[in-house]
Amino acid sequence: MRSASVSANPVQGLTCFHQYRDRKLKTLSIDMLYTSLDAFETRTTLALASRQAGSEKRGGSTGDIRRAYDFLGSLTDLPLAIESENDFDPDIGLGSSSSGFACIAGAASRLLGLPEQPTEVSRLARQGSFSAAAAVTGGISLVRSGGVGVPTFAERIFGPEELPDLSVVVAFSRYDKANRDFYAEANSSPIVDPIRDVCSDLAHTIIASIEARDIDRLAMLSERHSIMNYAVLHTGSSNLLLWQPETVTIMHLVRSLRTGDGLPVFYSMNTGANVFVYCFSDDARARVEAELAERGLPFRSSKVGGALRYLDEPPAIGSALAVPVHGGDGPASVHVS
Repeated sequence: MRSASVSANPVQGLTCFHQYRDRKLKTLSIDMLYTSLDAFETRTTLALASRQAGSEKRGGSTGDIRRAYDFLGSLTDLPLAIESENDFDPDIGLGSSSSGFACIAGAASRLLGLPEQPTEVSRLARQGSFSAAAAVTGGISLVRSGGVGVPTFAERIFGPEELPDLSVVVAFSRYDKANRDFYAEANSSPIVDPIRDVCSDLAHTIIASIEARDIDRLAMLSERHSIMNYAVLHTGSSNLLLWQPETVTIMHLVRSLRTGDGLPVFYSMNTGANVFVYCFSDDARARVEAELAERGLPFRSSKVGGALRYLDEPPAIGSALAVPVHGGDGPASVHVS
């Protein structure tokens, strides 16, 4: 086999906290829960290159491209070429590195004859990006913080078929994403450790609330956690303010629809200015869409996505490397020479 092609959906963090336990091992300080979004897709082809990659212009590469080279270099000495594309604008603040590195791990497993069981591919993807582990398994998946005897792969908790009533409306808000190290920013905040302690068991409490369809409990957990996560980022050394006016407008709108109109909705947020509105009925989703459209706010609705998929007919691939960049900075290409 000379090439392998796969596709995956990016994931959104129902829990999000920027603190590594061990940065090199990609272990975080709390367990993380991710939702796969089927309205967005990354497709990646990995192929044996016709020429030796050797010293391929790494100096001008972006961080994720360098990480992709390092990631593949830890698996094989073979010259490889990667071509990856998103069906969404990479500058909209989705975590495209989750689906990007999930695809690289899946394609590498097939091309190099490595185990293709989801747990093994997920474990491999985590070496590229913590959230990529969950993009392999899809649905709503748990990625544990790590430690002795703790699985380093994602565990799917709910499959798409178990959540037919759930939609996620992604309400977009542009902001200056500049290349920032949010982990360093969080670590400079005086409240990072106390907030971590409050959030230590959050993922498991959210899982129980989803099982019970306890919307009020879910709303309290998710919305409070979102605000606490930003409290950490907003009190770091750079004095960031990541929210935009539209962000706050959407937060108030969602709360009003739930508390005033009784709709089963709540919001979740990660790092940028976008708001992810979880809707547990089609009527709720339609109402959220109508309210956003009336305010002229861009959005895209999604159901819960599935696991990594292998494609039967790989597209043609040239000698360029194009890896989606975390934070939506767009695909970049480095030519193999």
